[in-house]
Order: sequence, then structure tokens, then C-alpha cells
Amino acid sequence: MESFEQNSLPSLTKKLALLMGGFLGTVAMIAVVSMLLRAPDDIQGAHRLSVADFSLSGDAFQTWSTVRLPDAWDKRIPKYDGFGWYRFHVYLEEKPRKLWGVYIPRSSMNAEAYINGQLAGSGGSMEEPVSRYWNLPLYIQVSPSLLRIGDNEIRIRLRGFANGRAGLSPIFVGDDMNLLPEYRTQLLRSHELSVGAFAINLAVGLMLLVWLIVSRDVAFLWFALGSLISCLYILDSFWVNVPLPQLTWRWVTHTAVAWSMCFYYLFMLRMLQRRLYWFEYVLIAYIVVGSLLLYFADNTHQLFFALVLHMGGLVMMLHLIYLAFSGWLRFGQYLHLWLGICILEVAGFGFVDWIPVAFHIEKKTPYIYYLGSVAFSLAALLVLFVRFLHGLTVEKNFSKHLRTSLEEQKSLLDEQHQRITSLERNMAISDERKRIVRELHDGLGGHLVGALSLSEQQHSDDALRDSIYQALDELRMVMDSLDIEADVLTMLGMLRERIEPRLKPLGIQLQWLIRCRPKHLPESTEATLHVMRIVQEAINNSMRHAQPRQIFFRVHRAGFCIADDGQGFDLDEVKLGRGLNHLKWRTKDLNAHLVIRSSKLGTIIRIHLRNHSNV
Repeated sequence: MESFEQNSLPSLTKKLALLMGGFLGTVAMIAVVSMLLRAPDDIQGAHRLSVADFSLSGDAFQTWSTVRLPDAWDKRIPKYDGFGWYRFHVYLEEKPRKLWGVYIPRSSMNAEAYINGQLAGSGGSMEEPVSRYWNLPLYIQVSPSLLRIGDNEIRIRLRGFANGRAGLSPIFVGDDMNLLPEYRTQLLRSHELSVGAFAINLAVGLMLLVWLIVSRDVAFLWFALGSLISCLYILDSFWVNVPLPQLTWRWVTHTAVAWSMCFYYLFMLRMLQRRLYWFEYVLIAYIVVGSLLLYFADNTHQLFFALVLHMGGLVMMLHLIYLAFSGWLRFGQYLHLWLGICILEVAGFGFVDWIPVAFHIEKKTPYIYYLGSVAFSLAALLVLFVRFLHGLTVEKNFSKHLRTSLEEQKSLLDEQHQRITSLERNMAISDERKRIVRELHDGLGGHLVGALSLSEQQHSDDALRDSIYQALDELRMVMDSLDIEADVLTMLGMLRERIEPRLKPLGIQLQWLIRCRPKHLPESTEATLHVMRIVQEAINNSMRHAQPRQIFFRVHRAGFCIADDGQGFDLDEVKLGRGLNHLKWRTKDLNAHLVIRSSKLGTIIRIHLRNHSNV
């Protein structure tokens, strides 16, 4: 669903086309509603009476004047407040046997019907507070006993108010079976439309008040107040027996129109993200002053002050239409277009009813100005609903992103925790190894050095001294391998320092070449110890059995090798001792490949390290 706030950047032609489409759609909707509510020009089987004799008092001595219906007092008798009589004549060739009816599509404010001088019925109270049928059709059933063969006089006594659109529309008389269905249809259209509009605005206002408690957004307050206050003037279109005098109730409805428009205006400014602080204060002051002047105006001047008050509403509507449509043409946001059409509908329904009142033009349809507020409420509610859905989508995406971020942070924390745990474990192992090294150095190492010194002073057997030297070398190698801070190349260098002095007295030259660290050699003390043991074992075997002149040691990326130029041996005939077996076991533990080649020219041992190790 496309958001109202999405900037799709339509072309200027598309903007103008949509703008014109919204305007024509508004005009078409107003025209359709007006046509549906228009009173019929003719009803089959009924007499349509559109010419009457009019008198202010209705007495026999009063002068009667002929008027054509629809008739409006405001044009003929300005500022007149009271009763008026309309007299009609209907000729019957035979007396009806069934009920008749008098159908009055429009009478302002209330009417009662007399047939041949007898009261047939009325719409209710003719005195203050007067029953209000100004926007509803009126129907009075007539008993056949009141009618006669020949001429029948029908009088309509009308109660009207100055500047209240007092007057009468053409009436229909005839068989009740023909008139009553038409009356009910017209009543259903106008009355139910008004009641439905009242229910919608009341529900929207109450719902927004509840939502205001949750959101704390003042824009919802203005919208709720506008919807609730509009219910007052919508109520005026169908509430017949209002318990207030005409002047007071008219003040309530006019001020309700002005204040609801004011609150809608404040809401729209916030929807369009426009704030005019000084103008808002001036506007509210204008409505307050106008409402007070209207309250103290008398019946003859109330309409004038009402029109002045509604001029403020007209300015607000025009300003909102300008802001919305200029924003649409400038920014291309569909929110501006939609809200502009909403305000255009409010203005359209208002103009349809306001122009006849302001210029005293006869109106043949019921007043439908209240439909503008309903259309606006529904349209604005749709905008808020779309924004709410958009907000839910944003919140959902944000929650998803937040969950993903939290999972990533949790993963990082777990990884860091594992690193810290591993570091602590390694530190504990390192501390333990250092403790063991100290113990070996201070304990066993001290005893071996003391034994070696004693053997040299007493000129003991050379074999004994060699054994002590070997024991010291073994001890130093173990101590070196326990040092986790030293790498394999450092360990090999320390091994060379210990081995080389033992080779020189034997006339053996050591060729030592280290190019780089082996690529696949694991970085562990176990792997380092394996390498040193292999090198030590190979060199010791060469010293003991091969009688070489040179021993070669080389380290490269693929592994390392040890070679000599001494007496070789036959691999098929030699019996494998612990040395070679240990050599093979250590090579296997390094995940390496061992190659031994030997001849009369010497022996070479190659260690090829494989990719990855499971030491």
C-alpha cells in the first residue's frame, strides 16, 4: 500500500491532471447527492399545487395576494417573524373514500393543514420552542370526511422566522397510497443521511479522544473537538423538537460551524506541518469575538453577524486549499492532494447551501452542508489510519533491525566472553607452567648442575658427564617448550646454542639455515616440543652412529629437514629402535609426512607439514 507521504515525484502534467480530477470528482459527488435529495416535480395520482393565495393573518377580511411556490419570505417580507397563510383550491368530482394526504417537501419552520376550515394535522408545536421541519419533509394524513364534492379549500398555516429561510415549497395532495411512499422515501434519504452523518462524526470524535490519551498528540485533540462540535449543527438538520428557543438554537448551530472549522483548520496545519502561531491566535480571537456578537444580536440582525462569523471559516478553507494544492504542485506528496480534496469537499458542500442564504436565492433541495464535515472526518481518518499502518511497518522494521542488532551484539559478547575465558585459561596455564619451570630450575636443574660440577672436579667418567649434559639439555628443552611466549624459531635457536658446543669437540660442523616459519606448523607448545624433539633426536642419532663431518639443518615453508654426510644405514635391514619409532609418532602427531633416505653418502630426513593440524 503506497504511503500518502511518499514522494513519487510525478510530472507537472500528472499533478495538474490529478488536481483537476479531484476537483471534478468533488463537483460530481455534490451534484449526485443534491439530485438524490431533490423533491419530485410530479407524483402520479396526486395534485401538485404551486400557486397559492398568501395572507399574513388568514382572516376573511385580510387581503390575499397570489404567489408562486416555492416562496421565501426573506425576499418578499424582509425581517418578518410570525405566521403566514397559504390558500389552495382543489376541485373534486367525487368524494374520496380512502385516506388522503398532504405532502409538504419543505416548510420553514413548521406548518399545519386545514381542510375546508377544519384542522387536519400539523408537524408539532407552532409556538416557542417551535418544531423544526426546515430541512425535513412534512406529511399530514387527511380523513375523507373532511373532503367534499366540488371545491375544497386547503390552507397551510406556516410558522416562520426572520432571516430563517421562512417559506413553503410546492405541495402535493391526493391519495394516501400514492403520496405516503414518496414521503417515506424522501424522509429516509434526508433523515437517515443526517443521522448517519451525526453518528459517524460522534464516533470519530470519541475514538480520537481515546486515542489522544495514548498518543499525547495535540493534533488529535483538535480533530476530536472539530468532529464532536460538528455534531451540534448536524443535529440541527434532523432534530425536530429542540428544547431551546429559535434564536438561542440558531446561535448554537452557527457558532458550532465556526468552531468546528477552526479546530479542523488547526488540525490540518499540523498535518501539513505548517505552524502560523500569530495567525492561529488571531483566528481564535476572531471566532470568540464573532460568537459573542452573534449571541447578543437580535433576530433581524443575527443572519448578518452569522455571515460575518462564517467569513473567518471561508478564509480558513481557502488558506488550507492553497496550502494543500500548492504543496502538491511543489513537492508532489499525495498527502497534500488528498487533504486538499477533503477541504474542497467541505467548501463545496458549504457553498451549495451558503450561497442561496447569502443572496436570497430559492433552494429546491435540503441543506447538505453537514456532509462536508463527514467527508472530511472520514478522509482525514483514512490518512491517520494509513499513517498508523506506516508507523506499525516502521516499528516492525525497527524491531526487526533491533533484534538483529541485539543478536549481533550478543554474538560479539559471547565471542568476547569466550576470548576472555580462553585468555584467563591461558594465563592460568601460563602461570602454572612458569611455576613448573621455576620448580624444575630451582630443584632438578640445581641438582644436575651440582652433579655436573662435582663430576668435573673429580674427573669422573666421560660417559657420566655426557649423561648429565644430556639430562640438562632435556631439562632445558622441556623448560623452553613450556614458555608460551616464545615461538618455534626462537626455541630452535636456543636448541642450536646447546647442541653446537657439543659438536665442535667431535669435529662436526653444524650448518644451520632457517628461511622462514613453516606455513602449516600449529602455534602450540606441543607442536614446538615435537619439532625440537625431532631435531634433537635426528642430530643425536647422527652423532652416535653416523660419524659425520657435517650436519645440515634447514627450515622452509613446507617443513624442515636434517641431513649428514656420515655413514648411512640400510632401511630394510636396520632394526627400528625407540628413536625412529618416536620420530614417526611425533611426525604423525604433527599431521606431517616423514621421508627418510640413507646411503653410504649420508642420511636425510624430511618433514613435510600438511594443511591444518589436529595436535
